[in-house]
Amino acid sequence: MNKTQVDQYLSLVSTQITDITSKIRGAIPHNNYGLTLIILSYLALFSLPKVYEMNKTQVDQYLSLVSTQITDITSKIRGAIPFPAKKDKDN
Repeated sequence: MNKTQVDQYLSLVSTQITDITSKIRGAIPHNNYGLTLIILSYLALFSLPKVYEMNKTQVDQYLSLVSTQITDITSKIRGAIPFPAKKDKDN
């Protein structure tokens, strides 16, 4: 699978999840979004491992890229925030 096919597949999965969520929300009272979250978590629990297994190399590449970007952003933020000096434990 190339990047375009992965993007199309993820778009399709996202659309399907959105449709399912909309149907679930219409079937339950509006104050019961916790149930929606539980149902979506249950679906993800069984579908995401299969998606990962089928596209392991591509997923690992993108996760590595995201991890690198998060590390860069975190280090920039930590560099911009002045932290107080640490106190000695001897006192």
